[in-house]
Amino acid sequence: MDSPSDNYPFILREAAEAYLADGLEAGRLVLSPIAAEIWPGMPPGSIQRRRRQVDDIQRVVRRRDFSVNRSAATFQRDHFRCRYCGVEIIPKPIAMLMHWLYPCELRFHEHYKAGCTHPLFWTRVAEADHLVAGSVGGAWTDPDNLVTACVCCNTRKGNASIDEIGWRLREPTPGWDGLVPLYRRVWERAERPRPDFHLRWLRALGATE
Repeated sequence: MDSPSDNYPFILREAAEAYLADGLEAGRLVLSPIAAEIWPGMPPGSIQRRRRQVDDIQRVVRRRDFSVNRSAATFQRDHFRCRYCGVEIIPKPIAMLMHWLYPCELRFHEHYKAGCTHPLFWTRVAEADHLVAGSVGGAWTDPDNLVTACVCCNTRKGNASIDEIGWRLREPTPGWDGLVPLYRRVWERAERPRPDFHLRWLRALGATE
């Protein structure tokens, strides 16, 4: 599985730091080179049967929904890297906070509707994934069956095993923090939007200062 070549995480870090230092317009200037980029649709090479099984998958998702704590623990263990393509990823609440600050520059649709979402949310936002899908016998809550995935890889993989699609599981590589050290500071500077949502993630990610 090839890694995307974008530098979104590092631009997002620079924008967050600029926002903290000099305000909203400073962050917007940093984002300007990638502002309003749009993801066109499903990732290339997506497993087609995933589309045919949408209803079944949605029923399964309701049963196996990852808790905030379980997801955060998986991201931290994997050093905020996709275990399939190896890229640096960002927990979704942090990306959503930046979208809240910059809705035109970092567009997002909650259902990832084609033509309505910035590529950042596909290539660099983290999801917890079952290495072996629960619908085919994988353990729902076993940490050894949970891995960090970017949305793009998770969508392409669907319910297939990595052996079926010829992928390999990458070992976590330290050195990336997922922008977690900036999370609370940006949230507080933004006057604490959606406190119930963000406080759960801040606690789970250990972003207490």
